Amino acid sequence: MKKQQLTANEVKEVVESVRFYLSDLKSRWDEEKPKLNRWFGMSREYLVKGTMFIMKSIDEMIQYVEGVIPVGKNKKEVVMAVAGNLFDYVIAECLPIWMKPMKSTIRKIIIDVLVSQMIDLIVEKYNSGFWNKKNEEKQKV
Repeated sequence: MKKQQLTANEVKEVVESVRFYLSDLKSRWDEEKPKLNRWFGMSREYLVKGTMFIMKSIDEMIQYVEGVIPVGKNKKEVVMAVAGNLFDYVIAECLPIWMKPMKSTIRKIIIDVLVSQMIDLIVEKYNSGFWNKKNEEKQKV
């Protein structure tokens, strides 16, 4: 299979599309986030809801990027970049003051290790799962 190359205009369109999508995700988080009123301790409710929001967003983003970026491109890196941006916007906000200096280390572990593995798992499930359109068509025949 031959990989498609994006033209300069297509790259601009993809970048703008991803920026708009990220902006939409941030707006959704602003609407549903719980109140954060701790500065020394960690809000469990905020952390759990924020984590679940990011996990759902990664699943959504994988599907979104699949439709925007052609076959063979760096889709995973785009999803990881969006997840990193969401981490900074959602989770880093709830870190207590004494954890702020460790934010970049925590981010690196979560994004580069956990999110990376989660993306691989989700993509593998989509590619081998029954919700995959190609597999559904084969099952019907």
